[in-house]
Amino acid sequence: MKFQVKELNLTRDVSTGNYDELWSIKTLKFAFGLVVVFFILFSLMDIALSQFPDDLERNLFANTEAIKEKKVFKEEQERVEKILDKLIAANEDSLRDLPYTIKVVEKGYENAFAAIGGKIYVTKKLIERSEEETGLAFIIAHELAHHQLRHCSRGKGRAVLYQIFTSFLNPEGLISMQFVPALTMKASNRGWEKNADRLAFELISNTYQELDKFLDFFERDAAKGNAFSDLDQSYLGSHPASKDRIKYLQELQANASN
Repeated sequence: MKFQVKELNLTRDVSTGNYDELWSIKTLKFAFGLVVVFFILFSLMDIALSQFPDDLERNLFANTEAIKEKKVFKEEQERVEKILDKLIAANEDSLRDLPYTIKVVEKGYENAFAAIGGKIYVTKKLIERSEEETGLAFIIAHELAHHQLRHCSRGKGRAVLYQIFTSFLNPEGLISMQFVPALTMKASNRGWEKNADRLAFELISNTYQELDKFLDFFERDAAKGNAFSDLDQSYLGSHPASKDRIKYLQELQANASN
């Protein structure tokens, strides 16, 4: 048998781990570059959308619905519409020129949120728990404030950018890097919530003379919570925890009284 010399194929050095180390360094560099690009695009988009024109928002999103609700809750709908009308009438000169609408939706949780185009949604369950008009008015004013601060258009832009970012990630190696922009967006959203609370307090202060019980909803929410859920909301949630929120709003109220 004739001996033939065969060329050896290159193999990774599994004895020293050099191959894995090199792969890890390249992965980290790629991930770091991707995050840097994300933050640059994130900042540029945020600046652009913070100047989003009212007429453009009206034309593009006036006829869209974030939630389609077939049921009509007449009593609850009339209640929130009356409050929204009061808020708009008392603050008309300072509000953006949008076709503001409010809609009651049936969900299994208590929530309210703003959607691009001047829309506000409030769940039936939240309305049922809001005994005081000023408390419900503050919640609606908070969503109205999101529109004034252009959080809806900026949030929509961020969502698109986040989807693009995550589509570049390798599910086997870099999927955990989604956590970086996600946490950054949540932290930024908590700042938005605080700014919306500040403006909402101004809106209801211009609308109502007595605000003694506007914090009742948040105080009841804080009373039924526990330390873990409160911590989770404070550090990982997009909304501030009720206890933190109450403290901040009490400070605003105290400053307004002085």
